[in-house]
Amino acid sequence: KDGASISEITKNGIPIVILSSETNKVVTVRARKLGVECIQGVKEKLTAVQNLLQTNKLGAEEIWYIGNDLNDLEPVKHYFSLCPSDAIQEIKNNSDIILSTRGGEGIFVEVSNILKRKKP
Repeated sequence: KDGASISEITKNGIPIVILSSETNKVVTVRARKLGVECIQGVKEKLTAVQNLLQTNKLGAEEIWYIGNDLNDLEPVKHYFSLCPSDAIQEIKNNSDIILSTRGGEGIFVEVSNILKRKKP
């Protein structure tokens, strides 16, 4: 479901990065197929995001962070953030947008639609 929306987002010059605390070959293969960067085995997601911002010369206001679990809490608190409808309550309490979509059920379709509405 997300493949076409991810492709549309990245074709519009918006990079997508997968940050995962786990290491999973399936995620690696899927990220490669989608043409998105994938960083796995991340223990400190806030530090990882800060490093990505610095490396890519981006400001904090230029990113959207999507998270759903406790290990996403610090980035969710620091950046504009979205979460799926089935995220843990603490993430929902700190997210700017709670998506209507559950995790794994087309999050990027909904994100793409939000981005389309934000265009001038």
